[in-house]
Amino acid sequence: MSLKKHILPFSTFILLLSFGNIKAQLLHPGDVNNNGIVNGADALYWATVNGKTGAPRTSPDSNFVPQIIDDLWPDTFANGISHAYADCDGNGIIDDSDLNDFIIKFLYNEHMFSAGTNDPYSLGADGFDPKILLQPSTNSIEEGGNVEIAVSLNSVDGSDIDNIYGLTFIMEFAPRFVDRKFVYNPPSINWIGTDDNISATIFSKIDEGIAEMTIVRKDGSSISGSGDIGSFNIIIEDIVVGLVDRDTLEVEIINIILIDEEFNTKAIAPSTAKIEITKNSTSTNNLLTNQFQVYPNPFEREFIIERPNDVDIKELSLIDPLGKTIPISFDNTTDKKIKIRLQEEAAPGIYFLQIKTEKGVALKTIKIDS
Repeated sequence: MSLKKHILPFSTFILLLSFGNIKAQLLHPGDVNNNGIVNGADALYWATVNGKTGAPRTSPDSNFVPQIIDDLWPDTFANGISHAYADCDGNGIIDDSDLNDFIIKFLYNEHMFSAGTNDPYSLGADGFDPKILLQPSTNSIEEGGNVEIAVSLNSVDGSDIDNIYGLTFIMEFAPRFVDRKFVYNPPSINWIGTDDNISATIFSKIDEGIAEMTIVRKDGSSISGSGDIGSFNIIIEDIVVGLVDRDTLEVEIINIILIDEEFNTKAIAPSTAKIEITKNSTSTNNLLTNQFQVYPNPFEREFIIERPNDVDIKELSLIDPLGKTIPISFDNTTDKKIKIRLQEEAAPGIYFLQIKTEKGVALKTIKIDS
């Protein structure tokens, strides 16, 4: 989405404000630090002022278009930007709706993430600073396969890292290897926080070879710790363009921000996950995934998984495009046909059914109908 496309139609309006000696500030909902780019840094800025209140906007709009801030809130971020910029929906309250309905929604739909002007992205030194470690579930996989990359935050000496409030990092990769959006999987034990006081998401734009993973606390208090902070799945293209025999997919962290609740930053070292991609010797499809049948698809409240006789299911998860796990219930996973039921309402759209087995992980794309 071009920022100019939205700004230019308002140029005459802005000039009229200037000539009329009317003082006005403009914001784009979601661009919390007002630098023209929505990325994980905006989620970090939002998280440090979650719960603050101030003057509402007179005519708020839910689109990413310039909007007038009638009264700038007196408190500011360290970069001098008013906290009013974090009130994305303009109702005078900074809360989850500003994060979920504006920052995350805009990122997921438009993917304008990169390191923008004044964003404090940086890279620490390996062996000296704490490190984000990317660890693939396998070092080699065939075309059409599914690889899970575990993400952990670790200190140099194994001790806890102090004052963690928010973390975001940008990754680059060669888009010719990757078939679809990354899917975030929360850790089994989340030492950073629970669903009530954290938000964790991953965004990816495959055709540009870029992704960003963001985890923020929302309760105003930092935490100390280290270890697993989740994982994400990558589906390899069925046919990788230019692959003769084998090649290497590299997922490289290129920018990082880690903050405490006051937005003080800490240097974090990057890492790179390397997975050897080989020609599929038997099929151009993901063999394990194709052994499972899911129907009806689309579905409304219930659907069936039909598993092959020689594959035992260890775990089932239904995941939305932002990486959130949707509560489900199901019958005995040793049955040939397993009925899956939604435990609560879920919005219509595309979801991912993650099937963990002793032979690997299958990832089926399914759709919830309206």
